[in-house]
Amino acid sequence: MAIKNKYPEPILDTVEGVCFLCKKRGPTEVHHVFSAANRKKSTQYGCVCHLCWNCHQGPQGVHFNQQLWNRLKALTQAEFEATFPELNFLQIFGRNYL
Repeated sequence: MAIKNKYPEPILDTVEGVCFLCKKRGPTEVHHVFSAANRKKSTQYGCVCHLCWNCHQGPQGVHFNQQLWNRLKALTQAEFEATFPELNFLQIFGRNYL
């Protein structure tokens, strides 16, 4: 029996087992690009990517490198706007990252 994926299809070009940032193959973790109050919206709209532990939780990972996380947010916003042109990103997520 197949296990249903708990996440919708990501809008970024990301696959499990390959880090979206460094492209390293191996175990990956799901990173919600817009977190905290927007975590559920990240899941709902596919604003997630697969990251290796180092790029996710490591000392230079997105959780400890605000510049890297902001670049990822801007990239995801641009992809969101291309994927969902009928939706208003600012109304949904409350901030412009571009």
